[in-house]
Formats: sequence, structure tokens, C-alpha cells
Amino acid sequence: MIKNGKSRFEKVSGQSVILPEKKMKREDDTEILIQQIRVSVSDISGFLAELRRIGKKHHCTLICFNREVIAGQRHSRSAIRHAERAFEEGQTIARSLEVESLLYAAGTRQTGLIGPFGIHMGMNECYLCIVPGRPDVYEELLGMM
Repeated sequence: MIKNGKSRFEKVSGQSVILPEKKMKREDDTEILIQQIRVSVSDISGFLAELRRIGKKHHCTLICFNREVIAGQRHSRSAIRHAERAFEEGQTIARSLEVESLLYAAGTRQTGLIGPFGIHMGMNECYLCIVPGRPDVYEELLGMM
């Protein structure tokens, strides 16, 4: 268990990462780094705040999709690409790429319905997406978990 301010992260059975990284390219050739991770979350707000802090530090966005309800890495990638396009066209519902991506993943325009597609209390099997893909960010996250 690692405490960081109000955030609390637990390493489960010595495994944070359960599969090797996979980089996927967007149409504009910017990479999205997608990792399958397993992480226990005891403070959702603190966990998300820490992800945002790390993203801001590295000039990227970190998005967690619940692997139990999403249809795979391609679904994650597609949701991110659609959310980015919505920002480019000024057609967003949300104010952040994270939430807009979750809206596209859930196929809804209602933020109240995206909960199952993000992280939750307890053990999470997630796709962690780093946009644009930066391996150094992933290394910092491993140190945190």
C-alpha cells in the first residue's frame, strides 16, 4: 500500500501490470499507450487526482477504462479518438478528455451513466491509456502503484 497525500494505492500480489504494453496509433499518427493493469483503489477521488497530477506534469492525459465492461483495447482507442474529434470540432459534452472518452465508451451523452466504464472502489482490472503515449509516464505510475 502506498499513500500519497489523500490518495491510497495498493499493490496486489506484487503485480500491478499483468500484460505487456501495446501502442496504438491514432489517425494523426500520435500514439496512445494502452496497458492492462490491476490496481486496488480505496479512494477514487484521490486516485483520479493523482492521475491528473502526473498527466499534467508530463503534458498528457491518463484515462482508465474498466476492462470488465469495455469491449477491448480497440474500444478504448476508438472512444479516445472520438472524444478528441469532439474537442477539435467544439462538440463536447464534458470538459475533459477523460470524461468525454468515457461518454463515448459508454455510448451515452449522460455523465451519470458512465460510472461502470471507469474505476471503482476495490480491485480494478483496467485499460490504462496514456495520451499521447509516453513510456516514462508509465514508469512513474509503476513506482506509484
